[in-house]
Amino acid sequence: MSRHLKVGIYGGTFDPPHNAHLSLARFAVHELALDYLYIVPAKGHALKKNDTITPAGIRFEMVEAAFRNERKIRISRIELDGPDTSYTVETIDRFQQYEQLRDPEYYYLIGADNLQEIHLWKEPERIFRVARVVVLRRPGYQKTPGSFKFGDHVRFLDSPHVDISSTGIRERVRQGKSVGDLVPAEVAVLIKKYQLYRAD
Repeated sequence: MSRHLKVGIYGGTFDPPHNAHLSLARFAVHELALDYLYIVPAKGHALKKNDTITPAGIRFEMVEAAFRNERKIRISRIELDGPDTSYTVETIDRFQQYEQLRDPEYYYLIGADNLQEIHLWKEPERIFRVARVVVLRRPGYQKTPGSFKFGDHVRFLDSPHVDISSTGIRERVRQGKSVGDLVPAEVAVLIKKYQLYRAD
C-alpha cells in the first residue's frame, strides 16, 4: 500500500527571501521528513492590506533564486495566480489540484507570531482539519501551546535561531548598507538589479 506524500507548505511575502528562510526551510524538510516543501509567496496579506510590498513577479524571481539548489524545495505560484487576497484555508483546498499532487498529507508551517493571530484567519478550525499545523518556535521562546487558542492542536519545532528579518534587510538597504551576508548571493544581485528598498 502506497503511503501519503508528505508535503510542507511555507507561505509568506518573502520581501525579500533571506538566509533565515533558507535555514528554516532546510530544517523543516529534515525534521518533518518531508518529500517536498513548497514555498508559497503571497500576493497580499488579508490582515495587512495597507502594507506596500514588492511586485509579485519580482518576489517570485527572488524566491526562485534563493531556493534554486534545494532538491526537496519547490516554489508554488498558487497564491500569485489567485485572488488579490490570499486565505490559507482556500490555498490548501486548491493545492493538490494546482500542483498535481498524488494523495498528499499537508504540513502547514507558521512562525510563533502567526499562531498568536491564527484565530483571526478565515475558517481557522478547518485549517486544522485539512493540514497538520507546525509552529517554528525560536530558541528561548517562552509561551506554551496552551497560551494560544488552537495551541493544543499544533506541533512545535524548536527551530535554529537566525537573527534576520525582511524588515531589517529593507531598512539596511534604505540606509545604503550591504546585505550580502543576510541573503543568498543571487537575491542580493536581484535587489541591486531592480533597485529595491531604496529611499525615495
